[in-house]
Amino acid sequence: MFQNIFSNITNYNIEIVQSILSFLNAVFCVYFMYKYNKSKDISLFKKGAFYFFFPFLIIDIFLNIYLIRNNSEKKTCTEALYHHIITLFITIWIYFIGLDTIPDITYIFTMFESSTIFLNIRYWFKEYMNAMDGKNVPVFMKILQNVNDYLFSIIFIYFRCYVFLKDIIFNKSFYDRLLSNGNFMSKLFIGVVFIFFILNIYWSSLICKSLYKKVNTMIVDKSKNNYVDDEIIVIEKIKADIINSRLNDKC
Repeated sequence: MFQNIFSNITNYNIEIVQSILSFLNAVFCVYFMYKYNKSKDISLFKKGAFYFFFPFLIIDIFLNIYLIRNNSEKKTCTEALYHHIITLFITIWIYFIGLDTIPDITYIFTMFESSTIFLNIRYWFKEYMNAMDGKNVPVFMKILQNVNDYLFSIIFIYFRCYVFLKDIIFNKSFYDRLLSNGNFMSKLFIGVVFIFFILNIYWSSLICKSLYKKVNTMIVDKSKNNYVDDEIIVIEKIKADIINSRLNDKC
């Protein structure tokens, strides 16, 4: 019975489940940020990590391993797997060791997840467009897709590059607090944070490249439309000149 159930599970089904879990996890992260802003109770992060973040990361790691073994977009799944393993280490370290030392940094790491909401909406838009398969897509859906893409790109690059660089990488207090106890795990944590930052820079470069292609395509399409419009105007002018010439000949 179980063999039949699992044989009917496709990579597409798993990717949909991943996107839903990822979206819900990101929404909960934003919720805990809101609650922390009101109460400044750092225990909220422990509750969030224990009840939501840990389960999501562990489930998603196993789902990515399954997708990699089944040859489904190996590169993307491998990158996501590395990202989740790094994030799991950071979360475990903060949960058991560093929450009292760096609550502000914990808040920033949680803030990163806000872009994941738009990432998953982006995925759903993409699947919707693929399902339409060239059929007439409502204009407002294309507008919403573009707006979501721009929001995702801006929020991702702002938080995961600019804020990461300003408030963590270039934050002397971050290193002072971690290195003051001489703990090896704290030094290892700093190294993992640097790897995490490099991964975010890499993804940001891919996002910028995708944005450039998108904007360039829009400019080219607009130029083509303007060219076609100019041709139509010329054709209509020629037709009008011919009609006027014939009318004049009759007169």
